[in-house]
Amino acid sequence: MIAKEIEKKLVQWSAANSGYDEHRPYIGLSGIGDCSLLIWRRFFNHTGASTESRLKTRYSYEIEEDIKRRLQAIGIYSPGKEISIYDGLVKGHTDGEINKDLLEIATIPLTEYLPHINHIPSKKLYQSQAYMLYGHYDRALILYFARDYGVFRIFDLHRDPVMDDRIMSKVDALVEFVRAKVPPPCDCGKCR
Repeated sequence: MIAKEIEKKLVQWSAANSGYDEHRPYIGLSGIGDCSLLIWRRFFNHTGASTESRLKTRYSYEIEEDIKRRLQAIGIYSPGKEISIYDGLVKGHTDGEINKDLLEIATIPLTEYLPHINHIPSKKLYQSQAYMLYGHYDRALILYFARDYGVFRIFDLHRDPVMDDRIMSKVDALVEFVRAKVPPPCDCGKCR
């Protein structure tokens, strides 16, 4: 009986202290690649998460902090910063910097899911481009870490003026929709 009780309490505490944000009172640049309607809904509604999702969030944050400590130990890491525009209505939180370049860290479950060279997943691509645009970076290093074998893969990404325009247009429109409290049209084709 004591083992199950300890397990239950450990899971409950870990989920409650996972760092998962149920509601952010701003439009998050980390999700700017998502559907505009989904971003708008996230702004106005609390997003619950399962215990499993909360545990995964906590574990990912712990790994991210460990990677930052490793980078600091080899003398190349500087802490991240908050990016804030539109009087705080739009924000992003970078993972750090290496030699004044943006650093973004992503953990994934399996080595086989590591992105291939020259193919950064859309969500991370949009996030990194938005952070470069509004954080005034010219380059980003995107560090992927596979949790199964501890494998790293790092991508070098340069700021793209076409993406800048696309992101600025999307952010500007989202700000207007949020201020008007009117939902934007779905731009993914999957929303209901």
